[in-house]
Amino acid sequence: METIVCIVVNALIFPFTVIAYFCDVFSNQIIQSTRQVVGVPSTISIEVTDFAAHFAIWLCSLHTSRPASLLHTYDGHNMIFGYSCRALFETAMVVLKRDLCNGKPVRILTTPVHHKSLVLIMERLTDSIEILTLDERNRSINVDEATEEAVKNCDIIVITHMFGRNFDLSKLIELKKKHNKILIVDSVMGGARRETYAVTDADLDIYSTGQDKRPIAIGGGYCIYRHKIFAAMEAEIMSYAVVTRWERLQKLANTLLLRQVYNNKSLVLFLLTVAPMFGLTTTEIVADVRKNNPGFDHNGYLRCPSEALCRSMKLELGNEKPMEDRFIHCWRLFLESLPEPLRRAYYPQYEASEPVILPYNQIILPPGHKEQFLAFCDKHRICGATNQNYMMMTNSAPQYHEFIGRVHNLPTAIGSDDDIPCLVEALVQYMAEDTVTVPQK
Repeated sequence: METIVCIVVNALIFPFTVIAYFCDVFSNQIIQSTRQVVGVPSTISIEVTDFAAHFAIWLCSLHTSRPASLLHTYDGHNMIFGYSCRALFETAMVVLKRDLCNGKPVRILTTPVHHKSLVLIMERLTDSIEILTLDERNRSINVDEATEEAVKNCDIIVITHMFGRNFDLSKLIELKKKHNKILIVDSVMGGARRETYAVTDADLDIYSTGQDKRPIAIGGGYCIYRHKIFAAMEAEIMSYAVVTRWERLQKLANTLLLRQVYNNKSLVLFLLTVAPMFGLTTTEIVADVRKNNPGFDHNGYLRCPSEALCRSMKLELGNEKPMEDRFIHCWRLFLESLPEPLRRAYYPQYEASEPVILPYNQIILPPGHKEQFLAFCDKHRICGATNQNYMMMTNSAPQYHEFIGRVHNLPTAIGSDDDIPCLVEALVQYMAEDTVTVPQK
């Protein structure tokens, strides 16, 4: 039945796909001739035809909404499915507070920068939080005698990978094993490749299958658990209100629409052309679209995923490699194309040729650049945006608070290879026009 639905839906959307293809060919000619950066600071890397499979799953799951189980074994790993990464993380914290700490004060040791949702959850559900320190480029966690003392005094260690790079956790894992602590790793901004599963050795490893993560199941998230205490998460999640069939259909439809807005160059080019006629800047448009379509729920996210969402996640598991290969290819092409002074100034977190598994282009502006940079984006009709992904813990050191204000998003490098030189040229021009002193390292 699902196969028949896929065939029918694909047949219905085929004419629109052909039209979109030829429109993109025409738009690409304009973009390349004008050297304009046309894109948005995000990506939905799923093909239009793939929506047919998820719609077919939804249609063939109309007989039930609540799944029979949230447990799944894939490639030798024990998984639990969830409505979102934040729902999985909060559920894990609730279980640990109840079953590990037995009502005693919960003490966290964590990295200074996370997704906003994780920061809010930790600060709400724990009693004391101690912050690990990173090196000056935010590429590694400093592990020394003070770190071991902090590990001894905590109950739970929480790490968030950053910038499409996984932290080397080997030394920290040695300490957590030595002192018998729980380690939770947020791998959403790291990578979902099979080799990353094995090297983290975390007690709980969380991944996203949201609309811009990988593998994309259009919503949802999963965790790999290696400590038996987390098995209780399934019963906890099953007690939540389940996502309804109508809500799942709305999510599919909204993501399909967003995919067209984000990925259709003809549409983006048209919007960038007409926006000034209505007194709108590109950064205003980007901020408004992002605000109204965040891709996740800020509140009410403690939900049980529907049967259709669980089946969509099962379908996509294992499909991350082609997508992440594309991310790595584009990031390497982009970083290696940047002049060395520019890369050192604006992308200090990366080496030129290292693999980066990230669907965002996150630029680190030198201090004092924010207003000047956004004005440059507006002048050249580049869809720049302020930080949309990271937030620091409240009691983090001042340098991390300052750092967060310097993170901005540019049109993603995960477009066609022809887009990347246009973005590099724009950054070179910005640096040439720069009136703020760029620190030399």
